[in-house]
Amino acid sequence: MAGRIQPPAKLLESALAGDMEAREALWGWVLDTVIRLARAIGPGLRLRMDDELDDIVQETVLSVIAKTPQELAGVEHWEAWLARIVRARCIDFIRRRARRPNTISLEQPIGDDSILVEFIANPGGAPDICAQISEILDFVDRQGKENATLFRLYVMGYTQKEIAALQALPQSTVNNRIYRVLKAVREHFR
Repeated sequence: MAGRIQPPAKLLESALAGDMEAREALWGWVLDTVIRLARAIGPGLRLRMDDELDDIVQETVLSVIAKTPQELAGVEHWEAWLARIVRARCIDFIRRRARRPNTISLEQPIGDDSILVEFIANPGGAPDICAQISEILDFVDRQGKENATLFRLYVMGYTQKEIAALQALPQSTVNNRIYRVLKAVREHFR
């Protein structure tokens, strides 16, 4: 059990002395410990067990690797030290996530059949799907020319930020207009 809390003393000495195999083993131990700590700390801070934790693990390991051998030699309680770094990276990530703009998603189906999503995935699909898509696009066109243009760009895969730049509009305006059109389409085709 002591090997999980502190890296073995001989391994640490050899790694700090410059032995490459010992360094690889030490970084393997650090990586395993950081992953375990991120899985323990992350969910308590409302982080999902996917890309967010992978990013935190990567940032933590990179910050540890950037330390000089003298700094690493001064670490007495490795697991506590790594836990502090992981927690700080988690908090940094939460703060960055809070500053990111919310995006509107097309993952929610439009009506029961999610016709539009199927059409985007397979544009040369069956004629009945094309007719339904045409009906949806006609409905969108009746929502106003500006909104229809934004919606079509969004469906083509452009992000709200890219659409805002292309149309010379504030991103919040683009977000609101796309949201309103999506909401109208979902309500009309339920």
